[in-house]
Amino acid sequence: MSNWSFSYTDGSGNQFRFWKQNDKTHFQYDPVQPRFSSSGIYSGGTEKKGVLSTEQAIILEQRIGFWRANKSEHVETRMMGVGLLSIKEDEITTSFLLPEGKLKQLSEMLRPLRR
Repeated sequence: MSNWSFSYTDGSGNQFRFWKQNDKTHFQYDPVQPRFSSSGIYSGGTEKKGVLSTEQAIILEQRIGFWRANKSEHVETRMMGVGLLSIKEDEITTSFLLPEGKLKQLSEMLRPLRR
């Protein structure tokens, strides 16, 4: 992928955004705050920004392609435990829903970015 951005909103409403700029993959984490959570208690943590390592960026791009192509795993309804993924390439945006259980590799990669 050349010029792209990617956003992922997890089943709790925490949002990650990724974009490529100057050959680096940047990220921003916007966590849910308790006042906006369905329980009124849950917190997704602290907002973060940074740059992915080259290895993380390669894995992310590979997984984005896989998730987009694997339409049999997409679901129709957004509910708790279902992630919303949006990919924008050259002014074309594609969005789809995937159960978080299918996003284990993404969750593992994002865990250290939340801290």
